[in-house]
Amino acid sequence: MKLRIFAITFLMIFTQAFAAGKSTTSPTPKYKFKWVLAHEPVELFIAAAKSFADEVSQQSNGEINVEILTLTEYSKKYKQGKLFSPSEVAQLVRSGEIEMSQTYTTTLGRSFTPLYVLDLPFLFRDHSHATNVLDGKIGKNLLEGLSLSDIKGLAFTYSGGFRILPGRKAIANVEDFKGLKVSTTTSPVASDIFTTLGAYPTTGSPYSEFSGIFLDKNMDLAELTYARYTSIQKSFSANDIKFVNETNHSLFLTAIIMNQGLWNKMTDAQKAIIQHAANSAATLERTQSIEANEKSSAILQSTGFKIVKMKDNEVEKLKNALKPVYEKYNRLLGKDLIQSIIDQQ
Repeated sequence: MKLRIFAITFLMIFTQAFAAGKSTTSPTPKYKFKWVLAHEPVELFIAAAKSFADEVSQQSNGEINVEILTLTEYSKKYKQGKLFSPSEVAQLVRSGEIEMSQTYTTTLGRSFTPLYVLDLPFLFRDHSHATNVLDGKIGKNLLEGLSLSDIKGLAFTYSGGFRILPGRKAIANVEDFKGLKVSTTTSPVASDIFTTLGAYPTTGSPYSEFSGIFLDKNMDLAELTYARYTSIQKSFSANDIKFVNETNHSLFLTAIIMNQGLWNKMTDAQKAIIQHAANSAATLERTQSIEANEKSSAILQSTGFKIVKMKDNEVEKLKNALKPVYEKYNRLLGKDLIQSIIDQQ
C-alpha cells in the first residue's frame, strides 16, 4: 500500500514538473511584417524603414522580420496589380491586411481628431521645439488616441518638414494670397488657413498625384516641402513655375503605425524592441528630411527658381491674420492642448 502511495505521489510530482518545464520553454511567437511605403519622398522613408527592419531583426534574434515594399510593389506582389491611394493605407493597417506603414497625420486625424492640432499655422517655433512636442508626453498622448481605431501609433516622422508654397506667384505680403488657387491636403486646418487669407484651397488630391498639379494652368500654388517638390519636379514640364515661397507656415507630418491587434499579441519584450526601433527610425527620417530640404533648396536656386521669403514684419502680419484659425480650433480641439504645445520648451 505504501509502495502504491509513493508511486502515485512520484507520478504527480513528475507530471507537474514536466508541465512546468514545458510551459517555460514554449517558443516565442515569430512574426513577419509588411511595411508598405506609400508617400513621397520615398527615399527618406526607405532609409528609415530599413533601419527599423535591421534593428528589429537583430534585437529579436530573428523572431521579427520586416518586408519593405513601396505601394506599387505591394500592389503587384499581393493584390494582382490593384492600385491603392496613400489615403487608403491607414485602413489597410487598421484591418490588418498590412502590418505597418507610415501615413499623413492629416489622414489619421479622421480617426483621432486632436491630431489636426499639428497642422496649425506657426505652431512650432523650430525643429527643436517640434522634437520636444512630438517625442514627449504630448506626442505620446496623440499617438495613443489612435488605439480607439485599431491603430498603434509608434512615432512621428516629418515627410519633408516645414511647408513651402512653390508655384506661379510670389508671396511677399499677406495681401498676395487673395484670390489665389492653392492645392493642399484634405486637412480642415489647411483649408481654413487659406480661406482665412482670402485664397481658394483645393483639397483632396492625393500626393501620389502631385506630379500633375502644376499642369493645371489655373493652379497658382501648392503646399509641399522642398524634398517633396524636387522629388516630383522632373515628372512635369510646367516651365512657368518660377517661385518657391518659403513660408514655413507649418509642418508636414506623418506617423509610423502598425495594427493594434497585432501589437496586443506581442510579448512585452517584443513591444519594447518595436518601439525603440520606431523611435530610432523616426529620428533618422526627421534628420534626413532636414538635410534633404537644405540640398533641395540649393538645387532649386541653382536651376533658376526664385526663393521668396517674407520680411519679419510681414510674417507677423500673417500670424495675426491667422488668429481666427486658432480661435476656431481652440473651440474644437481645446485651448489646453494647443497652449500646451505652444508652451513646450
